[in-house]
Amino acid sequence: MKIYAEIEIEGVKPILINTFPIETLRPGRSKSGTTGNDGQEWEKTVLMTPNRELFIYNTYIIGAITNAGKLIKVGKATLSKKVGSSLEVVEDQLMLEGLIVPKSEDITNNPTDPVYLDVRAVVNPMTKGRNVRYRVAAKPGWKLKATLSWDDKAVSKDDMKLCVENAGLFEGIGDGRKIGFGRFKMISFKMKQM
Repeated sequence: MKIYAEIEIEGVKPILINTFPIETLRPGRSKSGTTGNDGQEWEKTVLMTPNRELFIYNTYIIGAITNAGKLIKVGKATLSKKVGSSLEVVEDQLMLEGLIVPKSEDITNNPTDPVYLDVRAVVNPMTKGRNVRYRVAAKPGWKLKATLSWDDKAVSKDDMKLCVENAGLFEGIGDGRKIGFGRFKMISFKMKQM
């Protein structure tokens, strides 16, 4: 039977928002900046509504919770495949509560601002060369709510709750997860009737 839970999470580390811009695949598009250093890059990779409200896709949460299932042993296997095969997030976009992206002339790289521009060198794994990456970030304390749905024959309520907790502790969401960005704690996990 399909069951539902509403979760609320709060960031304990900054979250970096950097999605793949489809327009980069179009031929003949002009670029700003120099190769590997484009100060306007963030405007094409940020996830925000027309009102400049910051959000993430539901796939960020699904991926984190599914990967966290690898940490929970069930017999000789882990929960990851069962979680991945049955978990859905009802909402397509998950709003980061109260976070508005400043206009390009107003955004700073001050990490104490609620929403800021994270500027750092990153390594291209193919060439081992370094590029400067400009990504919108939200300081720790960001919050979001999501409605999870899954089959309780595949994953119990308690196991799903543990997967969400592990996702926050060990996986994170957004960009830079391997270096600790996007980590969160679970504020609530409430079963819900739909």
